[in-house]
Amino acid sequence: MVGTFTPFTSVRDLFVSEQVAPCVAPALRELTDERVTEVLPALQNLFLVGFQASPLAVQEATGQFVAARQLSGHPVAIHHEEGEVGGDELGSTSRSDKFSPFPSS
Repeated sequence: MVGTFTPFTSVRDLFVSEQVAPCVAPALRELTDERVTEVLPALQNLFLVGFQASPLAVQEATGQFVAARQLSGHPVAIHHEEGEVGGDELGSTSRSDKFSPFPSS
């Protein structure tokens, strides 16, 4: 899964829906060592979209990832959003800076 993110070096905002979070969480967990800034080096915001309640595994993985990024001097903010990935109501970030590894269902 980590390999999915490697081509996206300029992505600043990553949107993860509740449906794909169980797949993305293990990849984020892998990025808690020196590779934390090699993959998604420009990432500034991680949006968790459409979650009623974050599963413990997702909370742990994102928490570890955010802590590792903070320690590396490249912090990432976590945002909880209602709605669906790709919805216009999710903010004013330009489309070219957004990335979702999977289409919303």
